[in-house]
Amino acid sequence: MFEEVKAAPKPSYKRRTPKRRERGRIKPKTYTRVFDRDNGQCILCGRGDTLQCHHHVYRSQLGKGTEDNLVMLCVRCHELAHSSKETRERIGMYLKNLYPV
Repeated sequence: MFEEVKAAPKPSYKRRTPKRRERGRIKPKTYTRVFDRDNGQCILCGRGDTLQCHHHVYRSQLGKGTEDNLVMLCVRCHELAHSSKETRERIGMYLKNLYPV
């Protein structure tokens, strides 16, 4: 009975869409490019320590992990970005000036 059942072979092509956990993930190469683009400092206050990469469009809202959606922020400004609409607007303007449509 089990001799007749054969597993389906894996497809030879790549996935069209990334797995859900991979969407929006920041690759090390992209992180380095964003860090260099922002001169290794927070774009809001200019601090160079405790930097984090911040998604302008959040991953939960299908934001991608690409350079045009990421900025470097210090911990304090990162917390502000999650709690203040004005801070998010400033980040949006910064990215809009760098990557005009």
